[in-house]
Amino acid sequence: TEAYRAVSMLKPDILFFSSQSLDQNGIISDSTEEENYLRMLMLNAAAQKVFLCDSEKFNRRSVYTLTDLDHVDVAVFDREYEGLKHSCTVL
Repeated sequence: TEAYRAVSMLKPDILFFSSQSLDQNGIISDSTEEENYLRMLMLNAAAQKVFLCDSEKFNRRSVYTLTDLDHVDVAVFDREYEGLKHSCTVL
């Protein structure tokens, strides 16, 4: 679609993104395939990736996997996520 073509041409320095779910293994997922695909295009093009996530999304898993915290540079949470497996910087 036109949205996919437009997004695939962007090359952001920093991408701030969110999603519906983050499980204890650091898997970021969402229930909407189209939105997930657009996010994936942007993640692949971005120089730095910043994941924004509130604690209501912790310990949840949605149908479509987007990425994991090992492929994100920084994760920003509103509270600590104990037991979370990750290699990114968490703020």
